[in-house]
Amino acid sequence: FELDSPNTFTLVKFSGYKDLVLSTYAANLIYLFNTFPCDDNSEYLGINQAVTKHELASYLVYYAVNRRLGTFQKNNQLVQKALKAQLIDDISERYITREEAIDMLVKFYEAINGERISFSDSITIEVKNGDERYLNSIKKAWSKKWLYETNSFDSKAIANRDYVLAVLYRILKEVR
Repeated sequence: FELDSPNTFTLVKFSGYKDLVLSTYAANLIYLFNTFPCDDNSEYLGINQAVTKHELASYLVYYAVNRRLGTFQKNNQLVQKALKAQLIDDISERYITREEAIDMLVKFYEAINGERISFSDSITIEVKNGDERYLNSIKKAWSKKWLYETNSFDSKAIANRDYVLAVLYRILKEVR
């Protein structure tokens, strides 16, 4: 709807997941699912559920292969493709931290975009208790403005679906 004033807004109708409005990142998630086709017909996304390495690997590879969003379900074939594409280092299955999720998302972007992300060494973001092997990915995501944190990144926080998908939305907007 447009108003007769300088302030305009659009109401977006979304008939998907019933729990999206409860997300901290609700607007971005609604835009994600309104912008990109999705093969998941579930009633709920489970926005606060922690993400496992296999679920995220399967989700990202599913998108890369089909150019459609999928479901957060482990698929052994897709996990093997993620391993081959070096999105993941091994096939251990566990819940992942935000730094691990960001590392996978950055590798996903670089794989489907066909180029490495460069960043300045002068990037200053406080990474709390971060693992050194993920620091470059965090800096890459920070330089692309994909992270939602303003000046510090809680690397050991468990990655949940709404955070991962909100970052994925920012990535996919660039890839389209």
